[in-house]
Amino acid sequence: MPLNSFGDWPELDKVIKEGRCEVVLHGNNKTESRQCELDEEVQSGLFHKDSPLNFIEFVSMKLRELSPTISNARHLTNLVLRSNLLNELPEEIGQLENLKLLDCANNALSALPKSMMNLKNLMTINLSNNKLSNEGLFDFTNLENLQHLDLSHNALEFLPDSLFRQNNSKLQEFIVDQNRISSVPSCISSLARVLKTFSIASNVLKDLPYPLKDFQKLRVLNLKENPFSDKRFAKLISDPRQTSSAILDYLKKKAPKSEASNEFDRALVDDQSNSDLAKLIVRIGVSPGVKRSEDIAKIRPHIVCCILRNLDLTGENMKKLISLHNKLHDSICNYRTSASIGFHDISKFEFPLNFLALEPENLKIMPLGKSSVITAKTLIGDLTTEAEALRKKQKKNTYSSIHKYLHLVKNLELYPCLVDANGLVLSFAPVTNSENTKITPESKDIFVEVTSQDKMPLCREIMNKLIQEIISTHGGTDIVVEQVKVVHENGNLVSAFPDKNDLALENLNVQRIVDV
Repeated sequence: MPLNSFGDWPELDKVIKEGRCEVVLHGNNKTESRQCELDEEVQSGLFHKDSPLNFIEFVSMKLRELSPTISNARHLTNLVLRSNLLNELPEEIGQLENLKLLDCANNALSALPKSMMNLKNLMTINLSNNKLSNEGLFDFTNLENLQHLDLSHNALEFLPDSLFRQNNSKLQEFIVDQNRISSVPSCISSLARVLKTFSIASNVLKDLPYPLKDFQKLRVLNLKENPFSDKRFAKLISDPRQTSSAILDYLKKKAPKSEASNEFDRALVDDQSNSDLAKLIVRIGVSPGVKRSEDIAKIRPHIVCCILRNLDLTGENMKKLISLHNKLHDSICNYRTSASIGFHDISKFEFPLNFLALEPENLKIMPLGKSSVITAKTLIGDLTTEAEALRKKQKKNTYSSIHKYLHLVKNLELYPCLVDANGLVLSFAPVTNSENTKITPESKDIFVEVTSQDKMPLCREIMNKLIQEIISTHGGTDIVVEQVKVVHENGNLVSAFPDKNDLALENLNVQRIVDV
Protein backbone atom coordinates (compact mmCIF):
# COMPACT_ATOMS: atom_id res chain seq x y z
CA MET A 1 0.00 0.00 0.00
CA PRO A 2 1.59 3.32 -1.07
CA LEU A 3 1.79 6.37 1.17
CA ASN A 4 -1.31 8.55 1.60
CA SER A 5 -3.62 5.62 0.84
CA PHE A 6 -4.62 4.51 4.33
CA GLY A 7 -8.11 5.82 3.67
CA ASP A 8 -9.76 6.71 6.96
CA TRP A 9 -6.52 6.32 8.92
CA PRO A 10 -4.47 9.55 8.56
CA GLU A 11 -2.74 8.56 11.85
CA LEU A 12 -1.11 5.64 10.01
CA ASP A 13 -0.05 7.88 7.12
CA LYS A 14 1.76 10.02 9.66
CA VAL A 15 3.48 7.01 11.22
CA ILE A 16 4.82 5.91 7.83
CA LYS A 17 5.82 9.38 6.58
CA GLU A 18 7.67 10.33 9.75
CA GLY A 19 9.20 6.89 10.28
CA ARG A 20 7.76 6.68 13.76
CA CYS A 21 8.54 3.77 16.07
CA GLU A 22 5.22 3.73 17.91
CA VAL A 23 1.60 3.44 16.80
CA VAL A 24 -1.30 3.67 19.27
CA LEU A 25 -4.97 3.44 18.32
CA HIS A 26 -7.85 3.20 20.79
CA GLY A 27 -11.39 2.64 19.61
CA ASN A 28 -13.99 5.38 20.19
CA ASN A 29 -17.02 6.86 18.47
CA LYS A 30 -14.80 8.58 15.93
CA THR A 31 -12.97 5.43 14.89
CA GLU A 32 -16.16 3.35 14.82
CA SER A 33 -17.63 5.70 12.21
CA ARG A 34 -14.83 5.05 9.76
CA GLN A 35 -15.51 2.91 6.73
CA CYS A 36 -12.11 1.26 6.50
CA GLU A 37 -11.18 -1.41 9.06
CA LEU A 38 -7.69 -2.36 10.14
CA ASP A 39 -7.81 -5.20 7.64
CA GLU A 40 -5.04 -7.20 5.98
CA GLU A 41 -4.32 -4.50 3.40
CA VAL A 42 -4.04 -1.69 5.94
CA GLN A 43 -1.83 -3.77 8.23
CA SER A 44 0.41 -4.88 5.35
CA GLY A 45 1.05 -1.26 4.51
CA LEU A 46 1.85 -0.49 8.13
CA PHE A 47 4.02 -3.57 8.74
CA HIS A 48 6.20 -3.01 5.70
CA LYS A 49 9.63 -4.52 5.18
CA ASP A 50 12.27 -3.03 7.51
CA SER A 51 9.55 -1.45 9.66
CA PRO A 52 11.07 0.57 12.55
CA LEU A 53 8.05 -0.05 14.81
CA ASN A 54 8.90 -1.12 18.33
CA PHE A 55 5.57 -0.36 20.06
CA ILE A 56 2.13 -1.28 18.70
CA GLU A 57 -1.09 -0.75 20.65
CA PHE A 58 -4.50 -1.45 19.08
CA VAL A 59 -7.15 -1.41 21.81
CA SER A 60 -10.91 -1.84 21.23
CA MET A 61 -10.49 -1.53 17.46
CA LYS A 62 -12.73 -4.51 16.54
CA LEU A 63 -9.63 -6.09 15.04
CA ARG A 64 -10.55 -9.53 13.65
CA GLU A 65 -7.13 -10.73 12.54
CA LEU A 66 -3.47 -9.88 12.85
CA SER A 67 -1.66 -9.85 9.53
CA PRO A 68 1.22 -12.32 9.03
CA THR A 69 3.22 -9.30 7.86
CA ILE A 70 3.66 -8.47 11.56
CA SER A 71 6.85 -10.53 11.18
CA ASN A 72 8.39 -7.53 9.37
CA ALA A 73 8.34 -5.56 12.64
CA ARG A 74 11.55 -7.19 13.84
CA HIS A 75 12.27 -4.36 16.29
CA LEU A 76 8.95 -4.80 18.06
CA THR A 77 9.20 -5.04 21.88
CA ASN A 78 5.59 -4.27 22.91
CA LEU A 79 2.51 -5.64 21.18
CA VAL A 80 -0.84 -4.71 22.77
CA LEU A 81 -3.99 -6.04 21.08
CA ARG A 82 -6.35 -5.83 24.03
CA SER A 83 -10.17 -5.91 23.72
CA ASN A 84 -10.56 -6.87 20.07
CA LEU A 85 -12.23 -9.74 18.17
CA LEU A 86 -9.20 -11.95 17.55
CA ASN A 87 -9.79 -15.71 17.53
CA GLU A 88 -6.27 -16.60 16.43
CA LEU A 89 -2.78 -15.20 16.00
CA PRO A 90 -0.57 -15.83 12.96
CA GLU A 91 2.24 -18.36 13.21
CA GLU A 92 4.60 -15.57 12.06
CA ILE A 93 4.35 -13.93 15.48
CA GLY A 94 7.03 -16.38 16.57
CA GLN A 95 9.56 -14.42 14.48
CA LEU A 96 9.36 -11.33 16.73
CA GLU A 97 12.52 -12.26 18.58
CA ASN A 98 12.77 -8.90 20.42
CA LEU A 99 9.22 -9.00 21.80
CA LYS A 100 9.11 -8.40 25.57
CA LEU A 101 5.41 -7.71 26.20
CA LEU A 102 2.38 -9.33 24.61
CA ASP A 103 -1.12 -8.28 25.73
CA CYS A 104 -4.01 -10.02 24.01
CA ALA A 105 -6.49 -9.82 26.87
CA ASN A 106 -10.22 -9.70 26.14
CA ASN A 107 -10.31 -11.42 22.78
CA ALA A 108 -11.68 -14.79 21.60
CA LEU A 109 -8.47 -16.79 21.30
CA SER A 110 -8.96 -20.55 21.66
CA ALA A 111 -5.45 -21.58 20.65
CA LEU A 112 -2.02 -20.00 20.33
CA PRO A 113 0.65 -20.51 17.68
CA LYS A 114 3.22 -23.12 18.67
CA SER A 115 5.87 -20.75 17.29
CA MET A 116 5.43 -18.57 20.38
CA MET A 117 7.79 -20.94 22.16
CA ASN A 118 10.57 -19.10 20.27
CA LEU A 119 9.86 -15.73 21.92
CA LYS A 120 12.70 -16.09 24.44
CA ASN A 121 12.75 -12.41 25.40
CA LEU A 122 9.11 -12.25 26.49
CA MET A 123 8.84 -10.88 30.01
CA THR A 124 5.11 -10.17 30.26
CA ILE A 125 2.19 -12.10 28.76
CA ASN A 126 -1.45 -11.20 29.32
CA LEU A 127 -3.91 -13.67 27.78
CA SER A 128 -6.74 -13.15 30.24
CA ASN A 129 -10.39 -13.27 29.18
CA ASN A 130 -10.06 -15.54 26.17
CA LYS A 131 -11.19 -19.12 25.42
CA LEU A 132 -7.91 -20.93 25.90
CA SER A 133 -7.78 -24.59 26.90
CA ASN A 134 -4.64 -26.47 27.87
CA GLU A 135 -4.46 -27.95 24.40
CA GLY A 136 -4.44 -24.45 22.95
CA LEU A 137 -1.32 -23.31 24.83
CA PHE A 138 2.25 -23.45 23.56
CA ASP A 139 5.37 -24.79 25.30
CA PHE A 140 6.66 -22.26 27.83
CA THR A 141 9.92 -24.08 28.53
CA ASN A 142 12.16 -21.77 26.50
CA LEU A 143 10.69 -18.53 27.85
CA GLU A 144 13.51 -18.11 30.35
CA ASN A 145 12.89 -14.36 30.86
CA LEU A 146 9.16 -14.60 31.57
CA GLN A 147 8.25 -12.71 34.75
CA HIS A 148 4.51 -11.97 34.51
CA LEU A 149 1.88 -14.36 33.15
CA ASP A 150 -1.90 -13.83 33.27
CA LEU A 151 -4.07 -16.72 32.03
CA SER A 152 -7.14 -15.81 34.07
CA HIS A 153 -10.71 -16.17 32.76
CA ASN A 154 -10.02 -19.00 30.32
CA ALA A 155 -10.86 -22.73 30.16
CA LEU A 156 -7.74 -24.33 31.65
CA GLU A 157 -8.20 -27.59 33.55
CA PHE A 158 -4.69 -27.80 34.95
CA LEU A 159 -1.61 -25.63 35.32
CA PRO A 160 0.68 -25.88 32.26
CA ASP A 161 3.57 -28.09 33.39
CA SER A 162 5.97 -26.60 30.81
CA LEU A 163 6.15 -23.56 33.11
CA PHE A 164 7.84 -25.68 35.75
CA ARG A 165 10.58 -27.27 33.66
CA GLN A 166 13.07 -24.41 33.84
CA ASN A 167 16.00 -24.65 36.22
CA ASN A 168 16.28 -20.87 36.61
CA SER A 169 12.75 -19.57 36.15
CA LYS A 170 12.19 -15.82 36.67
CA LEU A 171 8.41 -16.01 36.93
CA GLN A 172 7.29 -13.60 39.66
CA GLU A 173 3.57 -13.16 38.94
CA PHE A 174 1.27 -16.00 37.88
CA ILE A 175 -2.49 -15.41 37.62
CA VAL A 176 -4.96 -18.16 36.68
CA ASP A 177 -8.22 -16.97 38.25
CA GLN A 178 -11.56 -18.10 36.82
CA ASN A 179 -10.53 -21.37 35.16
CA ARG A 180 -11.39 -25.04 35.86
CA ILE A 181 -8.20 -26.03 37.66
CA SER A 182 -8.69 -28.78 40.25
CA SER A 183 -5.21 -29.14 41.79
CA VAL A 184 -1.84 -27.51 42.42
CA PRO A 185 0.85 -29.96 41.24
CA SER A 186 4.00 -30.66 43.25
CA CYS A 187 6.18 -29.63 40.28
CA ILE A 188 5.16 -26.01 40.94
CA SER A 189 7.84 -26.11 43.66
CA SER A 190 10.36 -25.19 40.95
CA LEU A 191 9.01 -21.62 41.32
CA ALA A 192 9.35 -21.52 45.12
CA ARG A 193 12.40 -19.27 45.09
CA VAL A 194 11.04 -16.68 42.64
CA LEU A 195 7.24 -16.51 42.67
CA LYS A 196 5.89 -13.44 44.49
CA THR A 197 2.26 -13.37 43.34
CA PHE A 198 0.08 -16.42 42.76
CA SER A 199 -3.64 -16.01 42.20
CA ILE A 200 -5.77 -19.08 41.53
CA ALA A 201 -9.12 -17.81 42.78
CA SER A 202 -12.46 -19.08 41.48
CA ASN A 203 -11.33 -22.50 40.31
CA VAL A 204 -12.34 -25.97 41.57
CA LEU A 205 -9.63 -26.72 44.14
CA LYS A 206 -10.80 -29.11 46.87
CA ASP A 207 -7.58 -30.43 48.41
CA LEU A 208 -5.21 -28.14 50.28
CA PRO A 209 -2.41 -26.84 47.98
CA TYR A 210 0.44 -28.26 50.11
CA PRO A 211 3.11 -27.64 47.40
CA LEU A 212 2.79 -23.90 48.15
CA LYS A 213 3.88 -24.21 51.79
CA ASP A 214 7.56 -23.54 51.00
CA PHE A 215 6.96 -20.46 48.83
CA GLN A 216 8.68 -18.04 51.21
CA LYS A 217 8.76 -15.16 48.71
CA LEU A 218 5.00 -15.10 48.12
CA ARG A 219 3.62 -11.72 49.11
CA VAL A 220 0.26 -12.18 47.37
CA LEU A 221 -1.55 -15.52 47.52
CA ASN A 222 -5.18 -15.57 46.37
CA LEU A 223 -7.05 -18.85 46.83
CA LYS A 224 -10.53 -17.41 47.33
CA GLU A 225 -13.74 -18.91 45.96
CA ASN A 226 -12.52 -22.49 45.68
CA PRO A 227 -14.56 -25.40 47.13
CA PHE A 228 -11.91 -26.53 49.63
CA SER A 229 -13.01 -29.51 51.73
CA ASP A 230 -11.18 -28.06 54.75
CA LYS A 231 -13.78 -25.55 55.95
CA ARG A 232 -11.40 -23.88 58.39
CA PHE A 233 -8.95 -23.22 55.56
CA ALA A 234 -11.78 -21.89 53.38
CA LYS A 235 -12.67 -19.45 56.14
CA LEU A 236 -9.02 -18.44 56.56
CA ILE A 237 -8.46 -17.53 52.91
CA SER A 238 -11.73 -15.59 52.81
CA ASP A 239 -10.73 -13.37 55.71
CA PRO A 240 -9.29 -10.11 54.26
CA ARG A 241 -7.29 -9.59 57.45
CA GLN A 242 -5.21 -12.73 56.91
CA THR A 243 -1.82 -12.42 55.25
CA SER A 244 -0.16 -14.76 52.79
CA SER A 245 2.26 -15.85 55.52
CA ALA A 246 -0.67 -16.93 57.73
CA ILE A 247 -2.04 -19.07 54.90
CA LEU A 248 1.36 -20.65 54.28
CA ASP A 249 1.77 -21.34 57.99
CA TYR A 250 -1.56 -23.19 57.99
CA LEU A 251 -0.44 -25.32 55.04
CA LYS A 252 2.81 -26.17 56.85
CA LYS A 253 0.96 -27.27 59.96
CA LYS A 254 -1.54 -29.37 58.02
CA ALA A 255 0.96 -30.93 55.62
CA PRO A 256 1.69 -34.66 56.04
CA LYS A 257 4.48 -35.24 58.55
CA SER A 258 6.84 -36.44 55.87
CA GLU A 259 6.59 -32.98 54.27
CA ALA A 260 6.17 -30.85 57.38
CA SER A 261 9.59 -29.18 57.44
CA ASN A 262 10.17 -26.44 54.89
CA GLU A 263 13.54 -25.62 53.41
CA PHE A 264 14.16 -22.74 55.78
CA ASP A 265 13.59 -24.93 58.85
CA ARG A 266 15.67 -27.80 57.47
CA ALA A 267 18.58 -25.46 56.84
CA LEU A 268 18.20 -24.12 60.36
CA VAL A 269 18.29 -27.60 61.91
CA ASP A 270 21.30 -28.53 59.82
CA ASP A 271 23.15 -25.42 60.96
CA GLN A 272 22.29 -26.04 64.61
CA SER A 273 23.51 -29.60 64.46
CA ASN A 274 27.01 -28.14 64.10
CA SER A 275 26.55 -25.80 67.08
CA ASP A 276 26.73 -28.29 69.96
CA LEU A 277 29.37 -26.28 71.82
CA ALA A 278 27.60 -22.94 71.49
CA LYS A 279 26.13 -21.42 74.61
CA LEU A 280 23.27 -18.96 74.71
CA ILE A 281 22.82 -16.85 77.81
CA VAL A 282 19.38 -15.32 78.28
CA ARG A 283 19.35 -12.49 80.82
CA ILE A 284 16.15 -11.12 82.26
CA GLY A 285 15.75 -7.99 84.33
CA VAL A 286 18.84 -5.98 83.33
CA SER A 287 17.93 -4.13 80.14
CA PRO A 288 16.12 -0.78 79.99
CA GLY A 289 12.67 -0.86 78.51
CA VAL A 290 10.72 0.78 75.70
CA LYS A 291 7.60 2.90 76.19
CA ARG A 292 4.81 2.72 73.59
CA SER A 293 2.60 5.80 73.18
CA GLU A 294 -1.17 5.84 72.81
CA ASP A 295 -0.93 7.37 69.31
CA ILE A 296 1.32 4.62 67.92
CA ALA A 297 -1.01 1.97 69.33
CA LYS A 298 -3.60 3.12 66.79
CA ILE A 299 -1.41 2.75 63.67
CA ARG A 300 1.39 0.22 64.39
CA PRO A 301 0.68 -1.34 67.77
CA HIS A 302 2.87 -4.45 67.80
CA ILE A 303 6.53 -4.33 68.81
CA VAL A 304 9.03 -6.89 70.16
CA CYS A 305 12.60 -5.96 71.12
CA CYS A 306 15.74 -7.50 72.60
CA ILE A 307 19.46 -6.85 72.94
CA LEU A 308 22.11 -9.15 71.47
CA ARG A 309 25.56 -8.93 73.06
CA ASN A 310 28.95 -10.45 72.30
CA LEU A 311 28.37 -10.65 68.55
CA ASP A 312 31.19 -11.15 66.09
CA LEU A 313 30.31 -9.28 62.90
CA THR A 314 33.77 -9.34 61.36
CA GLY A 315 34.63 -11.12 58.14
CA GLU A 316 31.69 -12.87 56.49
CA ASN A 317 29.46 -12.64 59.58
CA MET A 318 28.32 -9.11 58.75
CA LYS A 319 27.32 -10.15 55.24
CA LYS A 320 25.49 -13.18 56.64
CA LEU A 321 23.53 -11.02 59.07
CA ILE A 322 22.47 -8.55 56.37
CA SER A 323 21.56 -11.46 54.09
CA LEU A 324 19.43 -12.97 56.86
CA HIS A 325 17.79 -9.59 57.46
CA ASN A 326 16.87 -9.34 53.77
CA LYS A 327 15.70 -12.97 53.59
CA LEU A 328 13.29 -12.52 56.48
CA HIS A 329 12.01 -9.22 55.05
CA ASP A 330 11.31 -10.94 51.71
CA SER A 331 9.64 -13.99 53.25
CA ILE A 332 7.94 -14.02 56.63
CA CYS A 333 7.73 -10.19 56.72
CA ASN A 334 6.00 -10.28 53.33
CA TYR A 335 8.24 -7.59 51.85
CA ARG A 336 7.81 -5.40 54.94
CA THR A 337 4.05 -5.22 54.39
CA SER A 338 3.40 -7.47 57.40
CA ALA A 339 6.36 -6.57 59.63
CA SER A 340 9.80 -4.96 59.56
CA ILE A 341 13.11 -5.53 61.36
CA GLY A 342 15.59 -2.97 62.66
CA PHE A 343 19.19 -3.40 63.88
CA HIS A 344 20.89 -0.62 65.89
CA ASP A 345 24.35 -0.31 67.42
CA ILE A 346 23.80 0.29 71.14
CA SER A 347 26.88 2.51 71.41
CA LYS A 348 25.26 5.05 69.06
CA PHE A 349 22.11 6.00 70.99
CA GLU A 350 20.84 6.55 74.54
CA PHE A 351 18.17 4.65 76.49
CA PRO A 352 15.31 4.80 77.36
CA LEU A 353 13.49 4.47 74.05
CA ASN A 354 10.04 5.62 73.01
CA PHE A 355 7.89 4.03 70.33
CA LEU A 356 5.64 6.84 69.22
CA ALA A 357 3.92 8.62 66.34
CA LEU A 358 4.95 11.99 64.93
CA GLU A 359 3.60 14.29 62.26
CA PRO A 360 5.40 13.82 58.91
CA GLU A 361 6.97 17.29 59.13
CA ASN A 362 8.26 16.68 62.66
CA LEU A 363 9.76 13.23 62.13
CA LYS A 364 13.38 13.86 61.14
CA ILE A 365 15.76 11.04 60.31
CA MET A 366 18.98 10.35 58.44
CA PRO A 367 17.90 7.39 56.26
CA LEU A 368 20.21 4.45 55.74
CA GLY A 369 22.79 5.25 53.11
CA LYS A 370 22.22 9.02 53.30
CA SER A 371 24.41 11.76 54.73
CA SER A 372 21.83 14.33 55.82
CA VAL A 373 18.73 14.51 57.99
CA ILE A 374 15.38 14.96 56.21
CA THR A 375 11.75 14.94 57.27
CA ALA A 376 9.66 11.81 56.84
CA LYS A 377 7.35 13.82 54.58
CA THR A 378 10.24 14.63 52.24
CA LEU A 379 11.49 11.04 52.33
CA ILE A 380 8.13 9.58 51.37
CA GLY A 381 7.75 12.18 48.63
CA ASP A 382 11.19 11.32 47.22
CA LEU A 383 10.52 7.57 47.33
CA THR A 384 7.12 7.98 45.68
CA THR A 385 8.64 10.10 42.89
CA GLU A 386 11.42 7.56 42.45
CA ALA A 387 8.92 4.70 42.26
CA GLU A 388 6.82 6.47 39.64
CA ALA A 389 9.89 7.30 37.55
CA LEU A 390 11.00 3.68 37.71
CA ARG A 391 7.54 2.48 36.70
CA LYS A 392 7.48 4.78 33.66
CA LYS A 393 11.00 3.82 32.67
CA GLN A 394 10.17 0.12 32.75
CA LYS A 395 6.67 0.69 31.31
CA LYS A 396 5.13 -1.35 34.10
CA ASN A 397 2.19 -0.83 36.43
CA THR A 398 4.03 -2.26 39.42
CA TYR A 399 6.66 -0.77 41.68
CA SER A 400 9.94 -2.34 42.68
CA SER A 401 10.04 -4.30 45.92
CA ILE A 402 11.42 -1.46 48.07
CA HIS A 403 8.31 0.60 47.35
CA LYS A 404 5.68 -2.04 48.05
CA TYR A 405 5.10 -0.80 51.59
CA LEU A 406 4.81 2.94 50.86
CA HIS A 407 1.03 2.81 50.81
CA LEU A 408 1.08 1.65 54.44
CA VAL A 409 2.36 5.00 55.66
CA LYS A 410 2.13 7.77 53.09
CA ASN A 411 -1.53 8.51 53.77
CA LEU A 412 -1.20 8.42 57.56
CA GLU A 413 -1.59 11.62 59.53
CA LEU A 414 1.09 10.40 61.98
CA TYR A 415 4.16 8.29 61.22
CA PRO A 416 5.55 5.51 63.49
CA CYS A 417 9.08 5.88 64.82
CA LEU A 418 11.46 4.70 67.54
CA VAL A 419 13.20 7.58 69.34
CA ASP A 420 16.00 7.61 71.93
CA ALA A 421 16.34 9.68 75.13
CA ASN A 422 17.89 12.61 73.21
CA GLY A 423 15.25 12.71 70.47
CA LEU A 424 17.36 10.80 67.91
CA VAL A 425 15.11 8.80 65.54
CA LEU A 426 16.38 5.22 65.25
CA SER A 427 13.81 3.99 62.76
CA PHE A 428 10.80 4.97 60.70
CA ALA A 429 9.03 1.64 60.21
CA PRO A 430 8.64 0.06 57.75
CA VAL A 431 10.45 2.56 55.52
CA THR A 432 14.01 2.92 56.85
CA ASN A 433 16.37 2.63 59.78
CA SER A 434 18.77 5.40 60.71
CA GLU A 435 22.25 5.85 59.30
CA ASN A 436 23.18 7.27 62.73
CA THR A 437 22.64 3.94 64.49
CA LYS A 438 23.69 1.61 61.67
CA ILE A 439 25.57 -1.54 62.68
CA THR A 440 29.10 -2.14 61.33
CA PRO A 441 31.63 -5.00 61.50
CA GLU A 442 32.93 -3.34 64.69
CA SER A 443 29.52 -3.54 66.41
CA LYS A 444 29.44 -5.96 69.35
CA ASP A 445 26.12 -5.21 71.00
CA ILE A 446 22.98 -4.49 68.98
CA PHE A 447 19.39 -3.57 69.74
CA VAL A 448 16.84 -5.48 67.64
CA GLU A 449 13.27 -4.34 67.01
CA VAL A 450 10.47 -6.08 65.12
CA THR A 451 7.29 -4.06 64.54
CA SER A 452 4.01 -4.82 62.80
CA GLN A 453 0.60 -3.37 62.17
CA ASP A 454 -0.85 -6.91 61.88
CA LYS A 455 -0.27 -9.07 64.94
CA MET A 456 2.03 -9.64 67.91
CA PRO A 457 2.60 -13.42 67.39
CA LEU A 458 4.17 -12.65 64.02
CA CYS A 459 6.69 -10.31 65.68
CA ARG A 460 7.67 -13.02 68.16
CA GLU A 461 7.97 -15.63 65.43
CA ILE A 462 10.24 -13.38 63.39
CA MET A 463 12.45 -12.61 66.39
CA ASN A 464 12.77 -16.30 67.24
CA LYS A 465 13.74 -17.22 63.68
CA LEU A 466 16.19 -14.35 63.54
CA ILE A 467 18.02 -15.28 66.74
CA GLN A 468 18.04 -18.98 65.97
CA GLU A 469 19.75 -18.33 62.65
CA ILE A 470 22.24 -15.91 64.22
CA ILE A 471 23.16 -18.52 66.82
CA SER A 472 23.75 -21.16 64.17
CA THR A 473 25.89 -18.75 62.13
CA HIS A 474 28.14 -17.78 65.04
CA GLY A 475 28.97 -21.36 65.97
CA GLY A 476 30.88 -21.57 69.25
CA THR A 477 30.56 -17.90 70.20
CA ASP A 478 28.79 -17.34 73.53
CA ILE A 479 26.00 -14.89 72.72
CA VAL A 480 23.92 -13.08 75.31
CA VAL A 481 20.27 -12.23 74.67
CA GLU A 482 18.89 -9.62 77.06
CA GLN A 483 15.17 -9.36 77.54
CA VAL A 484 13.55 -6.04 76.69
CA LYS A 485 10.12 -5.12 77.99
CA VAL A 486 7.80 -2.82 76.07
CA VAL A 487 5.20 -1.07 78.21
CA HIS A 488 2.26 1.14 77.36
CA GLU A 489 2.52 4.72 78.56
CA ASN A 490 0.04 3.79 81.33
CA GLY A 491 2.44 1.13 82.59
CA ASN A 492 0.70 -1.97 81.23
CA LEU A 493 2.97 -4.59 79.66
CA VAL A 494 2.87 -4.75 75.84
CA SER A 495 5.57 -7.40 75.25
CA ALA A 496 8.63 -8.98 76.83
CA PHE A 497 11.15 -10.85 74.72
CA PRO A 498 12.42 -13.44 75.29
CA ASP A 499 10.01 -15.06 77.73
CA LYS A 500 10.12 -18.64 79.00
CA ASN A 501 8.56 -19.99 75.81
CA ASP A 502 11.03 -18.32 73.44
CA LEU A 503 14.38 -19.63 72.17
CA ALA A 504 13.80 -23.26 73.12
CA LEU A 505 16.66 -24.49 70.96
CA GLU A 506 17.88 -28.06 70.65
CA ASN A 507 21.62 -28.93 70.60
CA LEU A 508 22.36 -25.71 72.43
CA ASN A 509 23.29 -24.94 75.99
CA VAL A 510 20.70 -22.30 76.96
CA GLN A 511 21.37 -20.68 80.32
CA ARG A 512 18.65 -18.40 81.69
CA ILE A 513 19.67 -15.85 84.30
CA VAL A 514 17.16 -13.70 86.18
CA ASP A 515 18.62 -10.52 87.68
CA VAL A 516 16.51 -9.10 90.47
